[in-house]
Amino acid sequence: MNVRVGGEIYVIPLASIIESLRPTAKDVRSLPGGGDVLLIRGEYVPLVYIGRLFGVANAASDATKSLVVLVEAGPGDKVGLVLDEIVGQQQVVIKSLESELSGPGGPLRRDHSRQRPSRPHHRRPGRPRHRARRRDASPRRLAAECPVSTGAIMIQKTAPEGAQTPAADLPAAFSEDTMQVVSFKVGQEHYGIDIQLVREIRAWQVATPLPNTPPFVRGVMNLRGTIVPVLDLRARFGQGTTEPSAAHVIIVVAVGTRIAGILVDAVSDIVTLAKSDIKPVPVMEGSAADDCLDGLVTVHEQMIALVSIERVASTH
Repeated sequence: MNVRVGGEIYVIPLASIIESLRPTAKDVRSLPGGGDVLLIRGEYVPLVYIGRLFGVANAASDATKSLVVLVEAGPGDKVGLVLDEIVGQQQVVIKSLESELSGPGGPLRRDHSRQRPSRPHHRRPGRPRHRARRRDASPRRLAAECPVSTGAIMIQKTAPEGAQTPAADLPAAFSEDTMQVVSFKVGQEHYGIDIQLVREIRAWQVATPLPNTPPFVRGVMNLRGTIVPVLDLRARFGQGTTEPSAAHVIIVVAVGTRIAGILVDAVSDIVTLAKSDIKPVPVMEGSAADDCLDGLVTVHEQMIALVSIERVASTH
């Protein structure tokens, strides 16, 4: 399948194509720290912008205004390729880059006097003249350059938005098949934390800075005689530093045998969810938040990213 990306033509093997579609705004979600995913039939599929990958000028950069070709990138793995349009089908012969570079006059030309002559049908014919270059956009190659892996997930319901709320006052999970999370916002993104890890929710209070700490550590606060580190989740996800106000809150959570405070914009809800609804997290190359998430879930058409507290609190 020939497709256009900006002013260039690329080739996608037909056998790898599952379908093509034009997603709407509600179908495309942004992962914290960078990268987009496509929600299709209850599954989150990572989006790869071909123009960005190959540095093509004037290429499609908004998935909601472009064509997405869903391809199989490996056993059980899918990737959505964002491009401008499908040009048509054509039978092509794809030659390796090595043969291109090691041909006559190529930078990797070898001394063929010591090699056996190649068979006639392997000889490279003269370069055809094309107005546009064709590149191999095979899903396996793209998957190698934009690896996809999976993790675990969870959801939310209604919770307090104010001063401290002991976790003992929050409802417990119903069964082994369900769980509850406290959902909250950082910027425009929605996140969730396992309610069993939440100790209390407090209004923002100024933290005392400490020297030689990572940028996402705002400092420490005194919580009834216990010194508690305060972590800026926005900074932890590489999205800049939070400018806290009276509207911001600190979620006090258990991190193993310790406790820590997580600075967020606002607490939204407590949500009960079925564990089977948890979807794997596509790992997007260059995303600062991938290692800090346990999964993704959709509630009332809103994606919630489930946060791994231990990995968020890790300074490594």
